[in-house]
Amino acid sequence: MEAILRIEVIARAGETPADLLLEDISALGIQGVERVERSTLYFVAGDIDRSEVERLCRELLVDPIVQTVTWGAADAPLAPVPGAARIEVGLLPGVTDTVADNVLARARLLGLTGIHAVSTGESYRVYGNISEHVVRTIAEKLLCNGVIQYYEIGQLAPHVGAPTLHGSPGARTVPIRELNDSQLETLSREGLLALDLAEMQVIQRYFGDEGRDPTDVELESLAQTWSDHCVHKTFKAIVQYRETTDQGTTVEEIDSLIRTYLQAATNAIDAPFVRSAFVDNAGIIAFGEHELSFKAETHNHPSALEP
Repeated sequence: MEAILRIEVIARAGETPADLLLEDISALGIQGVERVERSTLYFVAGDIDRSEVERLCRELLVDPIVQTVTWGAADAPLAPVPGAARIEVGLLPGVTDTVADNVLARARLLGLTGIHAVSTGESYRVYGNISEHVVRTIAEKLLCNGVIQYYEIGQLAPHVGAPTLHGSPGARTVPIRELNDSQLETLSREGLLALDLAEMQVIQRYFGDEGRDPTDVELESLAQTWSDHCVHKTFKAIVQYRETTDQGTTVEEIDSLIRTYLQAATNAIDAPFVRSAFVDNAGIIAFGEHELSFKAETHNHPSALEP
């Protein structure tokens, strides 16, 4: 019978320094927190027996030298932690969970074909004499990014597998040709396109020449292609930098942060092993008799919310 298991991987004593998190909590003006413990959560959906769960943990999820593990049904109530508040954080439905995808793929390589879906999360135990309001402040300010995550005070109810979609699929035509400048800005803002007026006007003129209006899918595609993430508009822009000190105010015009600082410094260092940098969409370095090309990609769903 298919079930959802909760696997919690816990660091052994002395292996989870939380000094930085404690410093962040203190920086918020919060007092009374004595220590914080963190563990990693895996929620596994499928038809697997005890021996298969133990193998999954042993061969894939747990380093027994520095970690321990507990597991059980995801809906089984957890025992309270004396003197601590529990905060658990997970990814919202539809958000890419790269760690979970890798766990699922590698579980299948191990022959654990009964596992159908995986999701991940984090569990924090915050020790100290603090109110629920303070606990929520810690969760919302430090532990949970509300754009892509959700949290629970207590036990997390996991989202595992593909989200349930509502509504009928289909493209919607956006009457962009008839909009004025104010309406174009509103369309960009409410549609989460993150495009400025000049960019919206270019799109408007293009579809005017085409003699038709775009679909919402076309607008989303243009917005993502022109996003700061993809085309690095902020890094490439002309920046007016102003700094005021006791000696007065200085104003500097920076033509591309990438070229002025990152690329210029790389060129000045002129490391012999660097074959190509800031030329294409990947960097190339020498590695013995071979060359290595690296391309880091950080897109996630929903990319339009943090373009």
